[in-house]
Amino acid sequence: MASLKPEIAAAVKVFEPNSLRPAFLPARYKEEELASWRSTIGRFPRAGGIGGGGIRSGGRGANAPIGTGPSTGGAVTSTRQAPRPLPKGFVRLSPQEIEQKRREGKCFNYDKRFTVGHKCAKPDLMMLVGRWEDEAEEEAAEEGPPKLE
Repeated sequence: MASLKPEIAAAVKVFEPNSLRPAFLPARYKEEELASWRSTIGRFPRAGGIGGGGIRSGGRGANAPIGTGPSTGGAVTSTRQAPRPLPKGFVRLSPQEIEQKRREGKCFNYDKRFTVGHKCAKPDLMMLVGRWEDEAEEEAAEEGPPKLE
């Protein structure tokens, strides 16, 4: 088992083989499984990396303009989708409103003071929406430099 790749050895070890012969079959199965994963992963462009592209970027090369690629025939198109409207009863606070409520120590739902153990008068289902830093950077890069007016 020492000569097996770590990912294969771990799968074979589960069967606790007492000799080489019973270890061969699980090792072969695991090798086939890994090979199929590699071939599946190889069919999709990697997200990021040199010459990457990826599912999120539509399979473009690293330096291709946004919206170009095999599906658009080389034409530049916008990949940004319009924001979905919020369901009835939901209110989206702007970053400035959130910061102001934090500074003032107020509840995000009501204008009452937030304290430890605070419970809103009417229980609501809350949903936090955020972005990873790399997504924010990608969006900023897509928008281009800020326009001066």
